[in-house]
Amino acid sequence: MKSQQLMILNNLLIPIFLLVHPITAQDNKEHNPYMDIAKQLRIKGLNELGAYDILEELVTVAGMRLAGSPGAAAAVELTQQWMQDLGFDDVHLEPMMVQRWVRGLVEEASVVNSPTVGTVPLSICALGNSIGTSELGVTAPVIEVHSLDKVKMLGEKAKGKIVFYNRPLDPAHIVTF
Repeated sequence: MKSQQLMILNNLLIPIFLLVHPITAQDNKEHNPYMDIAKQLRIKGLNELGAYDILEELVTVAGMRLAGSPGAAAAVELTQQWMQDLGFDDVHLEPMMVQRWVRGLVEEASVVNSPTVGTVPLSICALGNSIGTSELGVTAPVIEVHSLDKVKMLGEKAKGKIVFYNRPLDPAHIVTF
């Protein structure tokens, strides 16, 4: 049964972990042999063990999963069911307290007025435990940058401005920030 459980871990839990918490060697200045192993596991999970299929089922079935939400509870139940279906010996849930954030009343859209592009409607969404914008809103000039180094170079020139960080997404890079 132990070897079956290890196989189950390889086929289910490692791919989930690697999607939720990607390990990247680029953040480590010194070479670490464990980073090579972690990279191999990540690649295997993404390419061979169905990590994206597992993630797709999780987000399709459970939906949004803010802490304390019905979606978070559904994700826990789904994971418990996966582990039971795969034959784990002792699958049970532990009770725990989780702070639950409830979104207040906010607008669903906003508008940016710019002399160069005119009026642009934007979709917005409040994130959990974020501080709300006052009823007066936020008004400031926008500075577009393409790297964090550019923000550092701006220094005090960025103070009091809205910094719009605009750079293309590399779909092969898991940690896109």
